[in-house]
Amino acid sequence: NAHYTDLPHLLRRRKDMDLAAEMQWSLLPPLSFESAGVSLSGLLEPAYEVGGDCFDYAFNNGTLDFAVVDAMGHGLASSVLASLLIGAYRHGRRAGQTLAQLTTSIDEAARTLPGPGTFATVLLARLETDTGSMSWISSGHPPPLIVRDGSVLPEIEFSPGLPLGLGGLGAV
Repeated sequence: NAHYTDLPHLLRRRKDMDLAAEMQWSLLPPLSFESAGVSLSGLLEPAYEVGGDCFDYAFNNGTLDFAVVDAMGHGLASSVLASLLIGAYRHGRRAGQTLAQLTTSIDEAARTLPGPGTFATVLLARLETDTGSMSWISSGHPPPLIVRDGSVLPEIEFSPGLPLGLGGLGAV
Protein backbone atom coordinates (compact mmCIF):
# COMPACT_ATOMS: atom_id res chain seq x y z
CA ASN A 1 0.00 0.00 0.00
CA ALA A 2 3.00 2.32 0.30
CA HIS A 3 2.51 3.30 -3.35
CA TYR A 4 -1.00 4.55 -2.60
CA THR A 5 -0.69 6.18 0.81
CA ASP A 6 2.00 7.79 2.97
CA LEU A 7 0.78 6.05 6.13
CA PRO A 8 3.26 3.09 6.10
CA HIS A 9 6.16 5.50 5.62
CA LEU A 10 5.03 7.76 8.42
CA LEU A 11 4.38 4.91 10.87
CA ARG A 12 7.91 3.49 10.40
CA ARG A 13 9.70 6.78 11.04
CA ARG A 14 11.13 7.71 14.40
CA LYS A 15 12.25 11.20 13.30
CA ASP A 16 12.16 13.52 10.28
CA MET A 17 14.00 12.42 7.16
CA ASP A 18 16.03 14.88 5.10
CA LEU A 19 15.12 15.41 1.42
CA ALA A 20 18.12 13.45 0.10
CA ALA A 21 17.22 10.43 2.23
CA GLU A 22 13.58 10.67 1.16
CA MET A 23 14.65 10.63 -2.49
CA GLN A 24 16.97 7.67 -2.06
CA TRP A 25 14.54 5.56 -0.06
CA SER A 26 11.89 6.13 -2.74
CA LEU A 27 14.29 4.67 -5.34
CA LEU A 28 14.77 1.38 -3.54
CA PRO A 29 13.12 -1.88 -4.49
CA PRO A 30 11.71 -4.02 -1.66
CA LEU A 31 14.44 -4.48 0.96
CA SER A 32 14.34 -8.27 0.74
CA PHE A 33 13.53 -10.87 -1.86
CA GLU A 34 13.47 -14.65 -1.93
CA SER A 35 12.63 -17.06 -4.73
CA ALA A 36 13.81 -20.33 -6.23
CA GLY A 37 16.83 -20.84 -3.98
CA VAL A 38 18.05 -17.24 -3.97
CA SER A 39 17.75 -14.66 -1.19
CA LEU A 40 18.68 -11.01 -1.32
CA SER A 41 18.42 -8.19 1.19
CA GLY A 42 19.72 -4.66 1.48
CA LEU A 43 19.49 -1.64 3.72
CA LEU A 44 20.76 1.93 3.89
CA GLU A 45 22.32 3.26 7.06
CA PRO A 46 22.01 5.79 8.51
CA ALA A 47 18.39 5.87 7.43
CA TYR A 48 17.52 9.53 7.90
CA GLU A 49 20.54 11.28 6.33
CA VAL A 50 22.11 9.31 3.50
CA GLY A 51 24.82 10.01 0.99
CA GLY A 52 24.64 8.59 -2.51
CA ASP A 53 24.25 4.96 -1.49
CA CYS A 54 21.63 2.99 -3.35
CA PHE A 55 20.91 -0.46 -4.73
CA ASP A 56 18.53 -2.09 -7.16
CA TYR A 57 17.71 -5.57 -8.36
CA ALA A 58 15.39 -7.56 -10.60
CA PHE A 59 14.69 -11.27 -10.88
CA ASN A 60 13.68 -12.36 -14.37
CA ASN A 61 13.49 -15.91 -15.76
CA GLY A 62 15.96 -17.39 -13.27
CA THR A 63 18.43 -14.50 -13.52
CA LEU A 64 19.02 -12.12 -10.62
CA ASP A 65 20.51 -8.79 -11.70
CA PHE A 66 21.63 -6.37 -9.02
CA ALA A 67 23.53 -3.12 -8.65
CA VAL A 68 25.17 -1.35 -5.70
CA VAL A 69 25.80 2.37 -6.26
CA ASP A 70 27.71 4.88 -4.14
CA ALA A 71 27.35 8.31 -5.74
CA MET A 72 30.07 10.64 -4.46
CA GLY A 73 29.19 13.35 -2.01
CA HIS A 74 26.36 13.75 0.44
CA GLY A 75 22.96 15.32 0.49
CA LEU A 76 20.86 16.39 -2.43
CA ALA A 77 23.58 16.37 -5.11
CA SER A 78 24.50 12.74 -4.43
CA SER A 79 20.80 11.75 -4.33
CA VAL A 80 20.22 13.33 -7.73
CA LEU A 81 23.22 11.47 -9.14
CA ALA A 82 22.09 8.18 -7.56
CA SER A 83 18.60 8.67 -9.05
CA LEU A 84 20.08 9.23 -12.49
CA LEU A 85 22.35 6.18 -12.25
CA ILE A 86 19.62 3.85 -10.97
CA GLY A 87 17.40 5.11 -13.78
CA ALA A 88 20.13 4.39 -16.34
CA TYR A 89 20.68 0.95 -14.81
CA ARG A 90 16.99 0.03 -14.93
CA HIS A 91 16.63 1.36 -18.46
CA GLY A 92 19.58 -0.65 -19.76
CA ARG A 93 18.68 -3.78 -17.79
CA ARG A 94 15.13 -3.72 -19.15
CA ALA A 95 16.54 -3.28 -22.67
CA GLY A 96 18.51 -6.52 -22.20
CA GLN A 97 21.99 -4.97 -22.02
CA THR A 98 24.99 -7.04 -20.99
CA LEU A 99 26.92 -6.00 -17.88
CA ALA A 100 29.54 -4.30 -20.07
CA GLN A 101 26.84 -2.39 -21.95
CA LEU A 102 25.18 -1.40 -18.66
CA THR A 103 28.52 -0.09 -17.39
CA THR A 104 28.90 2.07 -20.50
CA SER A 105 25.31 3.34 -20.29
CA ILE A 106 25.63 4.28 -16.61
CA ASP A 107 29.01 5.92 -17.21
CA GLU A 108 27.54 8.01 -20.04
CA ALA A 109 24.56 9.02 -17.88
CA ALA A 110 26.86 10.11 -15.03
CA ARG A 111 28.85 12.29 -17.42
CA THR A 112 25.71 14.23 -18.43
CA LEU A 113 25.59 15.99 -15.05
CA PRO A 114 27.74 19.11 -14.89
CA GLY A 115 30.23 19.89 -12.18
CA PRO A 116 33.17 18.26 -10.46
CA GLY A 117 32.78 15.10 -8.42
CA THR A 118 30.06 13.66 -10.60
CA PHE A 119 31.06 10.04 -10.35
CA ALA A 120 30.08 6.90 -8.47
CA THR A 121 31.48 3.55 -7.52
CA VAL A 122 29.22 0.87 -8.94
CA LEU A 123 29.04 -2.90 -8.66
CA LEU A 124 26.89 -4.63 -11.28
CA ALA A 125 26.22 -8.36 -11.02
CA ARG A 126 24.23 -11.08 -12.71
CA LEU A 127 23.50 -14.40 -11.00
CA GLU A 128 22.18 -17.37 -12.98
CA THR A 129 20.22 -19.17 -10.27
CA ASP A 130 20.01 -22.52 -12.06
CA THR A 131 23.83 -22.87 -12.26
CA GLY A 132 24.98 -20.59 -9.42
CA SER A 133 27.24 -18.78 -11.89
CA MET A 134 27.72 -15.08 -11.15
CA SER A 135 29.36 -12.43 -13.29
CA TRP A 136 30.09 -8.90 -12.16
CA ILE A 137 31.75 -5.66 -13.11
CA SER A 138 33.24 -3.46 -10.45
CA SER A 139 33.77 0.21 -11.12
CA GLY A 140 35.66 1.33 -8.01
CA HIS A 141 33.86 -1.07 -5.65
CA PRO A 142 35.42 -3.89 -3.64
CA PRO A 143 34.36 -7.41 -4.64
CA PRO A 144 31.03 -8.76 -3.41
CA LEU A 145 30.81 -10.92 -0.30
CA ILE A 146 29.41 -14.22 -1.56
CA VAL A 147 27.63 -16.54 0.85
CA ARG A 148 26.59 -20.01 -0.26
CA ASP A 149 24.92 -22.58 1.99
CA GLY A 150 25.65 -20.43 5.05
CA SER A 151 29.39 -20.09 4.36
CA VAL A 152 31.32 -17.13 3.02
CA LEU A 153 33.19 -18.14 -0.13
CA PRO A 154 36.85 -17.11 -0.55
CA GLU A 155 37.32 -13.63 -1.99
CA ILE A 156 38.18 -13.55 -5.68
CA GLU A 157 41.18 -11.38 -6.45
CA PHE A 158 40.70 -8.72 -9.10
CA SER A 159 41.38 -5.05 -9.75
CA PRO A 160 38.29 -2.83 -9.90
CA GLY A 161 37.96 -0.36 -12.75
CA LEU A 162 37.52 3.39 -12.46
CA PRO A 163 34.35 4.80 -10.88
CA LEU A 164 31.64 5.57 -13.42
CA GLY A 165 31.38 9.13 -14.64
CA LEU A 166 35.11 9.29 -15.29
CA GLY A 167 34.90 7.62 -18.71
CA GLY A 168 36.44 4.24 -17.73
CA LEU A 169 35.04 0.74 -17.76
CA GLY A 170 35.04 -1.57 -14.74
CA ALA A 171 36.96 -4.79 -14.16
CA VAL A 172 35.19 -8.08 -14.91
